[in-house]
Amino acid sequence: MGLPVLFFFAAITGSALLGYGPGNVSAGTNEYIVRSADPAVHLAGQLLNSSRAAQALELLRPAMERHRRDPGVLLLAGLAAFRADQLREALCYWKQSLDLAPNDALNAMYEDARREAQADRSNDKLYSAHIALRYEGGALSEDAARFILAALEEDYLHISALLGCNSGEPIIAIVQSREQYLRGASAAEWSGGHYDGRIHIAWSVGSEPIQRALAHELAHACLAAIPSGPNPWPIWLQEGLAQRLSGDRLSPSDRAQLRQRARALGIPCLENLGQDWFSLSRHDAVAAYNISLAAVDEFDNDAILNLLTHPEILPSLTSDLDAEFGL
Repeated sequence: MGLPVLFFFAAITGSALLGYGPGNVSAGTNEYIVRSADPAVHLAGQLLNSSRAAQALELLRPAMERHRRDPGVLLLAGLAAFRADQLREALCYWKQSLDLAPNDALNAMYEDARREAQADRSNDKLYSAHIALRYEGGALSEDAARFILAALEEDYLHISALLGCNSGEPIIAIVQSREQYLRGASAAEWSGGHYDGRIHIAWSVGSEPIQRALAHELAHACLAAIPSGPNPWPIWLQEGLAQRLSGDRLSPSDRAQLRQRARALGIPCLENLGQDWFSLSRHDAVAAYNISLAAVDEFDNDAILNLLTHPEILPSLTSDLDAEFGL
């Protein structure tokens, strides 16, 4: 299945983003562990994990008056502001945190956010019950934006019913011209969208059908709101579900090619696919997406819901899938 444009989950942190001091924060791909004697800071971390970034930010703003010199609290506040789509505020907090305690992973995030803020021209806004859409007016008309908003709302209702998720607060979706999207994101040239706590979509006339891109990224947003236990949902599960829920299907020839490539040791085990696909070539990315979709297609909807409700069974299921595909 040669995909002309791919969509994916983009981790906004490294595997070990560490804060320091009384408000110690550690972050993996999409989960934050907060150790703080301050109940407000601790609760903010819990809210952030349940996709309630705006609520977390409201708690952290006054908390920072009590923790002006704590780089961990500043780091967490920046994460909340970033996911609440308050980039300037996020940059301010992260700069203060970095001045207090240099942190390579945080510095990389800071530079990515700074580049996005400089390139962003998406100032027009529309809202529905579950979606906050921000779009680049020069790239698409208001009628097109309203169509996108309606499609997002419809997809959200469908996907949340299937997966059992609740976003808690409006999901932020940002639609830009492809030029602005690539200029502001650390995205591969083959990407047409990603989710980093906010949905990002590259828009261009005659490009990949927008409906597929919207459903794909909404699946990521939905999964982010479902507790995954001590580890984040693996990328193969994220991408497999996102493709399935956006209508992608593997042909028999695609499946045959996957098995042939697996026998030739051309595909790593599911658990070794990693969390960051930005650096993959288009050829390797297509293979990674295909094996992820094939793996998820081994389950019916009830089995998927059971997995999302009981993440502790994921390791054994992953091992069984590796054996099934000869990985």
